[in-house]
Amino acid sequence: MASVAGCSVRHLLREFQQTKGHIPMRYVQMQRMERAKDMLVQQENRSPASPLNVASDMSSTFPRLSKKQLE
Repeated sequence: MASVAGCSVRHLLREFQQTKGHIPMRYVQMQRMERAKDMLVQQENRSPASPLNVASDMSSTFPRLSKKQLE
């Protein structure tokens, strides 16, 4: 992304954090958790498999992140 933006990785990370309030990885995790939470609310009476698919590539961190979000 930095090369496409024409800046250094460090500068991109600094600007991203200043704009969004989090580093890119944390921002993406938060967006995924929000999406999964929204899906759970919408599908309250259905299988929770769909929201879990949102975080499929973060399968090892999903339980820990979801616990933090619920606290």
